[in-house]
Amino acid sequence: MFQNHYVQQLLFIILIVAIWYIFFLRPGNKEKETKKSFFDHLNVGDKIVTVGGIHGMITGLQDQQITIALGATARSTQMRIQKEAIAIEITQQIYPKEVAPKKNEKKV
Repeated sequence: MFQNHYVQQLLFIILIVAIWYIFFLRPGNKEKETKKSFFDHLNVGDKIVTVGGIHGMITGLQDQQITIALGATARSTQMRIQKEAIAIEITQQIYPKEVAPKKNEKKV
């Protein structure tokens, strides 16, 4: 009789931990992977927007820091920021990669 009560409590605790993992830990891990992939694919010349709303172009990459140019001239202002301060990369929105047209194959 006492063992059945303990088993129910144990199953309840396992259920709570499983629900907590599914709804809280798993989405956080996916977000971390997405951000890591985003930061790994940044290149010199990409246009970005920081979390503070500053627009710039990447001129230098390091492990945790990025140097961005804030102006369009050769003597533009340079700023060094942390990678985590980048909100979005807008190069593809402004200059989308051209998709090669599909070839129409004629059957002979």
